[in-house]
Amino acid sequence: MRRALGLLVALLAACSAAPEAPAPVATAGDRLTDQVWLRADPGAAPGDLLAFLAGGALLMTSCGEPYRLARWQRQGDSLQWDEDGEPIRARLLALDGEALKLEFLLRGGPETKRYRASREARVCPDLPR
Repeated sequence: MRRALGLLVALLAACSAAPEAPAPVATAGDRLTDQVWLRADPGAAPGDLLAFLAGGALLMTSCGEPYRLARWQRQGDSLQWDEDGEPIRARLLALDGEALKLEFLLRGGPETKRYRASREARVCPDLPR
């Protein structure tokens, strides 16, 4: 009985310590989420991409960098996520089924980046070593 009571207390403690499920960051039919967005600006790193997932995860990568997973949030046209302990904020300037334009609000000033929807399989090119 004592063992069962200890197990029950441990189980209740674990349940109460569990983090709450994050609030949804997207609505049904949101064109931002569950889409791979490839950077479309001239001179952008090959394979530079963002993928905002409806469950609140953001995948970021390029052909020359390891991937990063972060939690993201959206309120209206404002987006936010964390990179290495630094909050990153961006403003959604344009969004349709094929194009995404973000204004990143950085310490050095705003920076606009353009992305296009990726609809086909891709492989990063071999990069010089």
